[in-house]
Amino acid sequence: MIQDCKKKTLPFVSFIIPTLNAEKTLGLCLKAIFEIDYPKNKYEILIIDNGSTDNTLKIAQKFKIKYFIKPNLTIAALRNYGAQHSKGEILAFVDADCIIQKDWLKNAINILTDEKIGVTGCYYGIPQNASWIVKAWYLPQNVSLQKVNFIPSGNLIVKREVFNKVRGFDKKLITGEDYDFCQRVKKAGYSIISSSSVQAIHLDDTDNLKKFLKKEIWYGKGMLPSIKKLLNKTVLLCHMFAASLIVFFLSIIFRWKCLWIVSPFLLFGIPIFSAFYRNFFKIGPREIKYFFHLIPIYFTYFLGRSISLFHIYGNLFWKILSR
Repeated sequence: MIQDCKKKTLPFVSFIIPTLNAEKTLGLCLKAIFEIDYPKNKYEILIIDNGSTDNTLKIAQKFKIKYFIKPNLTIAALRNYGAQHSKGEILAFVDADCIIQKDWLKNAINILTDEKIGVTGCYYGIPQNASWIVKAWYLPQNVSLQKVNFIPSGNLIVKREVFNKVRGFDKKLITGEDYDFCQRVKKAGYSIISSSSVQAIHLDDTDNLKKFLKKEIWYGKGMLPSIKKLLNKTVLLCHMFAASLIVFFLSIIFRWKCLWIVSPFLLFGIPIFSAFYRNFFKIGPREIKYFFHLIPIYFTYFLGRSISLFHIYGNLFWKILSR
């Protein structure tokens, strides 16, 4: 049962923000935190910087908050470092390109008063001036309270005791640390609750497919941490697309006319099917224009994930050969 946090002593909260060249958004992120409806003496803000070369740290200094410079760490390790050097009963992980609302923290604490709940947060919201890519890709979140499998680590609030119990994020993971973390929280017997009342606005600057491709190549490097993840439907589709890509190029090189005709059906069929499902079933039904926007987005998505798979299996192959 969720209670009103006003009826209890407010817990001390540590905001932990990993940064890397975040000068465009960090000021907006920090300004929003300082404007929340919560006593100033009841929270702290820690910046864990990954070696920025822009004005990120100058912005942090203007706000007179704690910051640490820790280059060459994974984002999971940055978050763990922040947790180790914080003192809050509640750990609020917020990315530097996210803006929270005034009642964000109180709403989160109200949810976490339930002893069975270990983590709360929400998928990101988007600004009104978001690009066509972000608007088409966005998954609306309008549910007040809902059990979920994971919450993105850029907008995740967790009790310290729960964080310590599962030993934080896996610092070895390049990406996907939030999914892995939440699975361990669930195994420890806690619920993960998503609520639109603790949604953060993500200032996503992805305004062209080249940027989207680069992001998906990076995200894709964390696709295969376990066999269970390998059996995920999306991961299987990524493997199918990658295989089709290989067959397509081989059919051109070796002039296999039959495969040259068949392989494009999968190369374009997988993105079209995915766009159709997302627009009319997973999100929608939405306007048909988003379906046509999603087709090139999904093609770029699967292309980026395929490049990641080639990278993953290439590294694995060389490790086996070097033994």
